[in-house]
Amino acid sequence: MAKFEPPSWAGKPTPSTLFKVQSSEGGGEHQEDIRLDEKSYYVFGRTKESCDVVLDHGSASRMHAAIVHHTNGRLYIIDLGATQGTTVDGKKLVTHKPVQLVDGSKIKFGHIPKYYRTSIGSKKRKPGDQHADSPDKKAKQDDMVRCSHLLVKHKDSRRPSSHKEAVITRTKEEAVEMVARFLEEIKSSADVAATFGELAERESHCSSSKRKGDLGPFGRGKMQPIFEKAAYALKVGELSGVVCTDSGAHILYRTG
Repeated sequence: MAKFEPPSWAGKPTPSTLFKVQSSEGGGEHQEDIRLDEKSYYVFGRTKESCDVVLDHGSASRMHAAIVHHTNGRLYIIDLGATQGTTVDGKKLVTHKPVQLVDGSKIKFGHIPKYYRTSIGSKKRKPGDQHADSPDKKAKQDDMVRCSHLLVKHKDSRRPSSHKEAVITRTKEEAVEMVARFLEEIKSSADVAATFGELAERESHCSSSKRKGDLGPFGRGKMQPIFEKAAYALKVGELSGVVCTDSGAHILYRTG
């Protein structure tokens, strides 16, 4: 398969640019953040070998779309001929025609039951802005955690498919047993962080496997309640036990 050739205007990424992934079911529950600030472009699609972010859904094309940073500092999306199309704020994109994204743009890839909202850079403080460092805002920032996780899905997960397995047939009990074995392997390692990252990259059913399980920083109310409770109960550098949510069976590793 041909690889994506970035346009000549592809340039340095804007720091702190990311996609906030939300479920299109149940009022838009926040699921994860996907960083878009480490290289000039990112390819989204179903094929792990040729894409930076794997879209584990049947309506995703092998190479679905690309997110490209422009030398002028703007962010663009390019549909790569996806069979089921790509939309930005409800409008279907023309194949291979770059469309600018702004802060808050809402992207859908095919019929994937998720929205990808852009968050571009950090907002600059206006002179005299008394709320920029308000106690409430600082308290929220101080209350954020950062975790990595390893996820194994099962047939009763809310979305029983992933970039690793198109159709998942294992039972919940089998998923828990798999995760328990991974947990023992990590605990017995001389380098917990490295072993966790290697296993998450190889075995996790979450797209965060591309980042060795890293979910980035998040605050309260952003994750499923069981996951949040487990994350906040950990100290930095600690591993959780097996944590079961609607997504599947997890191991959490708190990193911040």
